[in-house]
Amino acid sequence: MKFRICAAALALMMCAVSCGSSGESSGRNSQSAAAVMDDLPIEESISSHQVVLDGEYATVIPLDNKYDAYGSGLDSGLEYAVKSYRSKGLSSLKFSADRFEMLEDEIWDGEYYTYDGTYSVADGKIDFHYENFNYNGKVNVNIDDELPDYDESLVLSEDPFSEESLQGLSDEEKRQRVREENIKYEKKLSQDRMKLYNESGTYCNFVAPYMYRLFDKGVSYDVFPLFIQRGKSKEVVYKLYPFEDLICVPTYGIELISDFSSGEDFTVKFNMLDSCIDDPYSMWNIEDWEHMDIYSASGEETKTTADDYKRLIRLLIGNLEDTTIEFSNGKWTWTNSEGELVNNGYYLESSKHEGLIGMFIDEKSKRYSKFVDMAYLFYIDSTGKIWYPNWVKMN
Repeated sequence: MKFRICAAALALMMCAVSCGSSGESSGRNSQSAAAVMDDLPIEESISSHQVVLDGEYATVIPLDNKYDAYGSGLDSGLEYAVKSYRSKGLSSLKFSADRFEMLEDEIWDGEYYTYDGTYSVADGKIDFHYENFNYNGKVNVNIDDELPDYDESLVLSEDPFSEESLQGLSDEEKRQRVREENIKYEKKLSQDRMKLYNESGTYCNFVAPYMYRLFDKGVSYDVFPLFIQRGKSKEVVYKLYPFEDLICVPTYGIELISDFSSGEDFTVKFNMLDSCIDDPYSMWNIEDWEHMDIYSASGEETKTTADDYKRLIRLLIGNLEDTTIEFSNGKWTWTNSEGELVNNGYYLESSKHEGLIGMFIDEKSKRYSKFVDMAYLFYIDSTGKIWYPNWVKMN
């Protein structure tokens, strides 16, 4: 895949040609490409394509969490993820006309949270407007429903059955009353969530590569370039960007700094600190790490969480400077600014989705952990911007 560049990038490249460059290039000039991408906001970087949303989408993380399906290839892994949804008659996202259906999470086998409503696409991103919430057919809430008040003493109490309001009732009557009050409570919470989501048009859930869900991602800072450092609080906003058969979210701190064509060598720049600072919804910014005090073990020295995070990066990466990841002949090599190896492994490209890349580690890698021995996916769009592809269309 060669980049289909936008007007701003084309103007700069034409200028370079008129200023004396000659010969035919197999890709974009890396210096011009980096300069253009630095100046492009997300909306402009994807304005060159229009995507019609229709049909169903699966997350790239299979419902059964069997991420090892990607070991034999990206496309076979995506097919497995799609089948994991089809086998249960589900989809993560569904679009039809101007309406959407959304699966938030699988609670346990056969029981799910779902939302539906209307949506629009503007500036390349999806805006959701939530209307209805459903929990396994047991709790149904419309955003405009007038809901009854619930008894806080029966919902928030550690021992609701001992509350005075239930005295004189049989055990079964107590259980029934507590169930009823909890349903009222759940309805109120779900309605409040929908109203909050509608303020920004956000997707309803946490979006990140699978390893982020397993444990503290800090232990894998020097395994893969962690380009999403977002928290899980309700204030976090996730805007989704559709690209043909993929739906993605932005990444931070990572940038293509070379030409890119499918099957050819390429190079990216990554800065772990920037991945936090540049994202307005990262833990760094939401929790204000620069002003959050922590204390040393001795209690004599006060530091901030930002100081501690920088210390961790220096410990694992070597310094706070930009790092480089080179992709060549199916192998990737990650080095710091001093040329020291951070980690290495192999990578695969999709034959069905141009620009979709999967990074892997194995026992030959400098930093190997069985806990993160899985595909680490990213997508390079037609302008060279790098995204995390969380959904694939269920064709």
